[in-house]
Formats: sequence, structure tokens, C-alpha cells
Amino acid sequence: VSNFTLLANYAHGNRPDYFNAAPPMEANRLYEYFVELYGLTKLKCVVAGGETRQKSVLEGFKKISDKAELVAIHDAARCLVTSQMIEKTVRAARVFGSGCAGKRATDTVKTADKKDFVTNSPDRSTVWLAQTPQVFDVETYRAAAYTALKADFEATDDASLLERCGFAVKMVDCGAENIKITEPIDLYIAEAILKKRAADESEL
Repeated sequence: VSNFTLLANYAHGNRPDYFNAAPPMEANRLYEYFVELYGLTKLKCVVAGGETRQKSVLEGFKKISDKAELVAIHDAARCLVTSQMIEKTVRAARVFGSGCAGKRATDTVKTADKKDFVTNSPDRSTVWLAQTPQVFDVETYRAAAYTALKADFEATDDASLLERCGFAVKMVDCGAENIKITEPIDLYIAEAILKKRAADESEL
């Protein structure tokens, strides 16, 4: 899955430098694997990840060039991302300072207390399900990430770090195909999406 994700990001036309976070014991081996097997010369290094996703992202962020204007963060589990999705989020970040991939909610969303009793049903028209890539102005992300680190604040995505600091985050509709592989059933869904894409290409 992670191989597929990296190759999808690498196919994006702008071809920036890439940094991949991995378990500490695997970082060197994976770097050699990606470069030698796939020829990914833009992959600068595979960094040893931290204890959490957020800390792993920060380790990768520390390696980016001083000349970088944008930072794009993507979950390896979202292996069906396309160049078009990446470009849409990058374009939003260039205009608004941020671009967060997502899809509009089609189900009614409920929030509940610790005993699973409903506390709220937010207006579905305002609800988005966040995805990645999430692309940000480098200095804005730096401020948000280190502010969170100092406050020992942990979030489940990087956009939340900016939100916490009062920065605006622009949502970008990337549709329903940009799924996250977290359960066995997701592999079957991914296979169906890939077959659909292949069929669509064959009709062109």
C-alpha cells in the first residue's frame, strides 16, 4: 500500500522533494528499497518516525528545504490518490495558504457522549470528511506544528493544528475514491476502484 501511495505522489507533475516517515528500524532499508527498485531520485530520505503520527510528520518536516514554500502531508494508507487530487490541493494552498483534501458527507453525522448517547446532529451540508493530502504554507504550518508541540496538543490530522491557532483551512473536494486502507474490506473497495479506473482509461 505504501509503495502505491509513494508512486502516486511521485507521479505528480511538480515533482518536489519527498520525505517518507517509517518505523525507526526500517528507515534505512526502505530508503534503499524505494530508490533502487523504483528509481525515486526525488525521495531525499526516509526519516525515522516518532511515537505518534503527528511526531512522525514533524520529523519529516524538519528535513524540508529552507526554500520550500509549501509542505504537502499525505497518509500512506490513502494509496488511491491521483495527480489531479494532489494538484487541486496544491492550487488551493497557493491561493489560500492551505488545501485540505476531503469529501462532503453524504450520511447524517451524529456526535455522541462516552455512553454512546447522541449529543448533536450537525447540519450535513456543512460537514466534510477530511482526507489527505493536506497542503500548507510552510511558515504557517511551522508555527502551528511547534505551537502544538509546546502545548503537548495531539491531533488526528494536520489541518487541526492550523485550526487550533486560528488559521483558515480551505477544504478541497477530492471525491469518494480517495479512501483510506484501514480494514480488510477496504482492499476489496480499492480493487473495485482500480478496475473502474482501468475501464475508464480503456474507453478513451
